[in-house]
Amino acid sequence: MSVPISARPIELAGTRSPARREWVVFARRLARRRTALFGLVVVTVVIVAALGAPWLVQYDPIEQDITNRLRPPGALDAAGRSHLFGTDHLGRDLLARMIFGARPALMVGFAAVAISGVLGMAVGLISGYFGGPIDDVFMRLADIQLAFPFILLAIAVIGVLGPSLPVIIVVIGVSSWVVYARVVRGAVLSLREREFVQAAHALGSRDGRVLIRHILPNAFTPWLVVATLDMARVIVIESALSFLGLGVQPPTPTWGGMLADGRVYISTAWWLATFPGLAILVTVLGINLFGDGLRDTLDPRPTAPRARPLRLSLGGSSVRMPSARRRVALFAVPCAVRLPPPVVGRNWVLRSWGGGGCRGCGRGGGWRRGGMSAREGRRGCR
Repeated sequence: MSVPISARPIELAGTRSPARREWVVFARRLARRRTALFGLVVVTVVIVAALGAPWLVQYDPIEQDITNRLRPPGALDAAGRSHLFGTDHLGRDLLARMIFGARPALMVGFAAVAISGVLGMAVGLISGYFGGPIDDVFMRLADIQLAFPFILLAIAVIGVLGPSLPVIIVVIGVSSWVVYARVVRGAVLSLREREFVQAAHALGSRDGRVLIRHILPNAFTPWLVVATLDMARVIVIESALSFLGLGVQPPTPTWGGMLADGRVYISTAWWLATFPGLAILVTVLGINLFGDGLRDTLDPRPTAPRARPLRLSLGGSSVRMPSARRRVALFAVPCAVRLPPPVVGRNWVLRSWGGGGCRGCGRGGGWRRGGMSAREGRRGCR
């Protein structure tokens, strides 16, 4: 009797696509790093606060009220509303200005990093893949860019074009491509000699396809880490330019501009400069912690597992062997005991992990003088 067999494909439970599985592994590795999670939470809170600023504050950040100027944190106005962080020298609510001030900082950070990252990625791919005169030209341009002081370039360009948000984004973005180009170029120099790239060339793939399909995905990881860490630097630069009066102009609130306004009242109204400075500090610290955790998570080098001490039961007695080589343990056990390496026999003196020596036959040696090699599998004297 023939049994009909269904042609319906069998779905295996728990199967996942390789891309999804990689994302799950990445999320689990990142979740084990508490500092990275703390940085991610800080960055998320800042972004959410900047996006939802109109719904989070009850004051207009540019509305002036001279009757409530220089009020300390927690003071109440005539309507009974509280100024949680106090007011500035023009009676404006400091908390509202800080939340709205996160917008230009994040906007400059994301836009400038996008411009410099894309430009640096393109230069690094072309320079590292083709090499030769093209590599020499791009690297000499990078050396010239690094030799010119950034703050002087920013002051000169902004002084000519005028201080505005688009000018700041372009100046920072165009002048920060060197780091990305050097990192990507170093990765491409190593990747172009790999077997899968040579196989792609052997199969007839063109240079553009090799760059886009094979080299770019592998060079994206170091680029992403550099971009994450560089965003903190861009936020500090934007705050510095605003502090000098070369950034976004008033009445738009910025953290650097609030610091410049508060330095005059630092002895009488400490909150004017303290809270904006803390905002810059916490934001930059969160981005740096998240960038460090991202770098450690995406690092392809495996971390060595922590060695555990080995506990041996010999003749009713339990012996705990140290896990570190530098720790010394002197004891003697019966001869010719069948144990996993390192093996200990009669008259053996275990001087360190993997060490020891036989006083009777003198056999052993390998890891230390008078010790025994676990690879040889010696079982003590006979």
